[in-house]
Amino acid sequence: MTNISQTNDIESCTPEVKEDSMKEFYQLRNNLLIGTILIAVVSFILVWWFYSFNTSLNYLLGACFSLVYVNMLAREVERVGTFKKRIGMTRLAIFMGLIIVATQRQQLQVIPIFLGFMTYKACILFYILPSSLLGNLNKSDKNG
Repeated sequence: MTNISQTNDIESCTPEVKEDSMKEFYQLRNNLLIGTILIAVVSFILVWWFYSFNTSLNYLLGACFSLVYVNMLAREVERVGTFKKRIGMTRLAIFMGLIIVATQRQQLQVIPIFLGFMTYKACILFYILPSSLLGNLNKSDKNG
């Protein structure tokens, strides 16, 4: 029931509100992609410095799949209001395939690939935590 009412709320918005929401969505998507790339590059260099080049390449492989995952998620979220009614689970196949290949190949290391794949989650945390903490500070300033 809530999906239908949310869809009706979106459809009843004025075109200006929809356009502003989509601009905000595209800005968030771009920030997440750029942030994921930056975290991946810094992590790649740090892993290379502290471990080995092979381990850092495994991390980078996972980080590349992380970017693909975030991009697929953004495309699905973009289509939710227009073409789709809910988000599918096809992205999970990317993660499962990556881990299956990593476990089957002797040259690949599962842990660095998994941590590389989780790079997008670190980016989300770096994006959300400051805004939520600052949002709580602003709320406490208004109440006080």
